[in-house]
Amino acid sequence: MSIHPGMVEPLAERTRDLYAEAEERLLGIIARQLAAGLDAPGWAERKLAAIAQLRRASQAVVDELGKAVNLEVFDVVAEAYNTRVELPADR
Repeated sequence: MSIHPGMVEPLAERTRDLYAEAEERLLGIIARQLAAGLDAPGWAERKLAAIAQLRRASQAVVDELGKAVNLEVFDVVAEAYNTRVELPADR
């Protein structure tokens, strides 16, 4: 059993989209964290103290990304197995 070459491109596109969405979410988290109270005294100290919260929120996005990519790959492999596309022997 082989994976048909046409199955790889959609997987790559979906994986790219998952990473792009995760990147946008991470940038949004960081931007909101930095913007809050920008003009207030002690801003830098508060932002430094908030790094642990930012790290947890970012790690949650990365964890979700890993699960989503694993599911996409699993789905494509399962689909390849179920369709059992046979390629010519000369490949």
